[in-house]
Amino acid sequence: MLLDEELRSRVAGLYDWYRDLYAGGMGGAGAETDARLRGLASLMVAMTDGLAVQKLLDPDGVELESLFGLWEEILRREFPGTAE
Repeated sequence: MLLDEELRSRVAGLYDWYRDLYAGGMGGAGAETDARLRGLASLMVAMTDGLAVQKLLDPDGVELESLFGLWEEILRREFPGTAE
């Protein structure tokens, strides 16, 4: 991917779309809020991709459910008052 400029550009665009999708799903308005949401969205993309790789390499050593539970706790602290 890194060696092929066309593929690199296409995957970068895909990641940009993922960040937009996640940030949009978290709502908010204003430049500061948007930057915060984009940061959380970037972490979400990194977390899901990174966990996917870890799970593929070590299926029995990575417990996805508890890790996604931890991510949910983090997001609930960021967005107090959200429904369960």
